[in-house]
Amino acid sequence: MHRFILLAVAFAVAACSRTPTTATANFEPKSGTQVTGTATFDEADGATTITISAKALTAGKKHAVAIHEKGDCTGANAAAVGNRLQPGGDHNAGLLGEITPGADGMGTLKVSSSKLTVKPGDASVIGKSIVISSDAPNPGSLVTFGIISCGVIEAAK
Repeated sequence: MHRFILLAVAFAVAACSRTPTTATANFEPKSGTQVTGTATFDEADGATTITISAKALTAGKKHAVAIHEKGDCTGANAAAVGNRLQPGGDHNAGLLGEITPGADGMGTLKVSSSKLTVKPGDASVIGKSIVISSDAPNPGSLVTFGIISCGVIEAAK
């Protein structure tokens, strides 16, 4: 009987302390825009799928999407986000790509990365920020200029 109780307690502790495999962020407008949206991060089988949905973007214009090293979206232009996330020194790991919205200003992006994780570690997105820029991606820079929306990435509850 005692073994059964110990096993049940051990299972319950393990279930409560599971490593997160899903994270989310809610975009808040920055730089005087109305750009809002969501981002989800789902990790499975060695890759993280990132799905982004945003609205009130400039129709037909390419907008860069990137993950930055600090989970701080404060300030009118979210300048506190720091440099783009570069786990293992990979300068482009945090650059997710671009959203080109339709005439209605709505845009989506879905990418998969084996370089980013939800689980703890150097490549984890938890506690970082995700930003949308007014400009197209710039792989040569670690800074995202013209941030028009920003969200802090948190483990899903």
